[in-house]
Amino acid sequence: MDKNLIWMIIGFVGQGFFSARFIVQWVMSEIKKQSIIPIGFWYFSLLGGATLFAYAIYKEDPVFIAVSYTHLTLPTILLV
Repeated sequence: MDKNLIWMIIGFVGQGFFSARFIVQWVMSEIKKQSIIPIGFWYFSLLGGATLFAYAIYKEDPVFIAVSYTHLTLPTILLV
């Protein structure tokens, strides 16, 4: 498999992780019958952020790197 294709798949997987956090929040909020942010939301944020950060570094895009880095800071602070 081509290296670029592998990294594109990694990018899509990272975006999937990052998007899954909203599904986790929605499902848990429905179960609890109130709007909550469960711990799983932050784990998916961290996993997706880290994956997208790695992809951004591969792409060598400084704007994408900066945005991806900021997506790592809040979940890291809240989970530590």
